[in-house]
Amino acid sequence: MHKLMNSFQIRTRLLLINALILIGVALMTMVSLYSLRASMMEERSAKIVSVIDSATSVVNHFHQLQQEGKLTEAQAKEQALGVLRAVKYEGSNYVFIYDTDGMKLAPMPAPEMAGKSFKDLKDSTGKYFIQEMLDDAQSKGFGFVAYQFPKAGQTEELPKLSYISYFTDWKWMLGTGVYIDDVNHKFYASARTNVGMGIAMLIVISFITVMISRGILGQLGGEPNYAVEVVTQVAQGNLTMRANLHPTDKTSLLAQLQRMIEELRQLLLLVRNASESIDSAATEIAQGNLDLSGRTESQSASLEETASSMNQLTSTVRQNSESARQASDLAHTASKVAIHGGSVVRNVVVTMESIKNSSSKIVDIISVIDSIAFQTNILALNAAVEAARAGEQGRGFAVVASEVRALAHRSAAAAKEIKELIQQSVENIQSGATLVDDAGKAMDEIVNSVKSVTEIMTEIAQASKEQTQGIEQVNSAIAEMEGVTQQNAALVEEAAAAAQSMRDQSRSLVESVNTFRLE
Repeated sequence: MHKLMNSFQIRTRLLLINALILIGVALMTMVSLYSLRASMMEERSAKIVSVIDSATSVVNHFHQLQQEGKLTEAQAKEQALGVLRAVKYEGSNYVFIYDTDGMKLAPMPAPEMAGKSFKDLKDSTGKYFIQEMLDDAQSKGFGFVAYQFPKAGQTEELPKLSYISYFTDWKWMLGTGVYIDDVNHKFYASARTNVGMGIAMLIVISFITVMISRGILGQLGGEPNYAVEVVTQVAQGNLTMRANLHPTDKTSLLAQLQRMIEELRQLLLLVRNASESIDSAATEIAQGNLDLSGRTESQSASLEETASSMNQLTSTVRQNSESARQASDLAHTASKVAIHGGSVVRNVVVTMESIKNSSSKIVDIISVIDSIAFQTNILALNAAVEAARAGEQGRGFAVVASEVRALAHRSAAAAKEIKELIQQSVENIQSGATLVDDAGKAMDEIVNSVKSVTEIMTEIAQASKEQTQGIEQVNSAIAEMEGVTQQNAALVEEAAAAAQSMRDQSRSLVESVNTFRLE
């Protein structure tokens, strides 16, 4: 029933309510009219019953006189008829008396009907009402009979109700009747009044219903069922729903709801587009962070290799410095020997042999120095390459590597020169046996050469010291670069995690927005 009512339009519902009200009013009116008619009929019935009761009392009185012997039966009947024939009430109403043969005793019948039975008397409907009265009187002793009968002096039959009672001792049927056409007139008049009031009420209620319906529909903008359908579509995420509104409707509930739906749809479109843009940007950021993380890891590995190479270079330079110090000591010794050579010319052969041995050692040392310089040059070249890979952060390191390479070139040149001098000394020593006469001059040359060697070895020692300082600076720079690289790697990982989180959130937002139908 509830679903059936919800399927009706609001105007139909109001009309149904009005119809139910009118039906109720009609039923109440019918009951009221029926009660009115029943009350009027009961009043008339009670009145004629009272008249017959009085008439019966009169008959009983004269019958009592008969039984007491004061009157004969004929006298008693005649006196009773005389009294009852004279009875009139409410104008022309009277008491009638018939015997069981249908003979009319009161009032006096017309002369042409005297001595005739009235059993065959019938009304316009074909009803033998006298016969029916006699039957009821003899069978039940009393009763009501409705029939059609004209008023005195008229020919038109009108509805009449009679009450009859049977007096057994004299076999009389006493009765009286009243016309009930006035009851019908009053009933129909009341019915017309009530129908008129019902029609007026119907018009008023219909007008009120139409006004209420228009007001409700005007505020809603449509039928409640349609409004529920629109709201249900929106609740299910369908924002493409457009309500069927009157072109001039701007203030109804559905109009405001349509406006809200449109604004919400535009807002969600913006949110969806923004979410997709965020998702795309987050994807690019995440990819960029992955690439940057890979490059950072590669750079960190390169720096570790560079640091390892620099450690080897530091060890080599320290060894080079120690060799240069030893060579310097040997050069000083050779200088002392050369200075005192003039005084020990006679021992020149022995001294030459000693110098030969020392020169051989110097050649070996110079070879070591030359090898160290070559390795230093290679390491410096590698350091320059790694600095170039490091980009802006490796610029300072590249400068230091360049200085180290220059020092390596100088060391190699000096070592080469020393080697050539030592080789020349060895050749001179080998030919010393044959050049003893020129020993003095040779000793001078040796002294000068030893001085040159001493100076060169001093320069080598200084260069080795500078190389050590430069390499230490390179090591510091590499350590600092490695620390920065580790920090960058940590930041890249944090940025990657943040980008992934933002990407997940943007996708979740896009999925949430996609639950709505926007297009």
